[in-house]
Amino acid sequence: MSELREDRDLLGRILESMREGVLFMDGEHRILLANPSLREMLLLDSDVTGRSTIEVIRNAELQSIVEKATAARDPMIGEIEVGGIKPCRLLVHAARLSGEPRVLLLVLFDVTEMRRLETVRRDFVANVSRELRTPVASVRSAAKTLRMAIEHNPKAATQFIDIIERNGRRLGEIINDLLDLRDPVDRSGNQRLR
Repeated sequence: MSELREDRDLLGRILESMREGVLFMDGEHRILLANPSLREMLLLDSDVTGRSTIEVIRNAELQSIVEKATAARDPMIGEIEVGGIKPCRLLVHAARLSGEPRVLLLVLFDVTEMRRLETVRRDFVANVSRELRTPVASVRSAAKTLRMAIEHNPKAATQFIDIIERNGRRLGEIINDLLDLRDPVDRSGNQRLR
């Protein structure tokens, strides 16, 4: 009995210290166990044991994952959006417990910050691409026109050289700005592409 109590206490401490949300439910989708992280993620009361998940967790996406995991042999993975006071995105891993085919285990990971950073990265790449297109197009156009102007109008050729130099400087400034974002201090003391 002492060993069983120690094992139970150890499991309880592990579940309480996890940052991931953990939820056990039976075949009728009643909650058997919900750790503190899960209750915090989904803003649940402390007394949810024995209650139906559909009653306690009002999230259609999560219910869909639960139903699919109950019917499937393989684990199900999905992502849900939780609104309310503390909106977040959660990655849900749902699987039937081995040896207990009617018991379902859900582990929820908060991926809100990761998704936000992915969006920032996508937006940043799109903005940099737009910023680089204009000077590159100007340099190409000026170089092509310069090639024709050298033979027919050498005086106009200097204007196209100015365009190329100005846009070359602009490209250098953009690259320096990107390097400053990556590493604000140039540790070598060298001036970058100026």
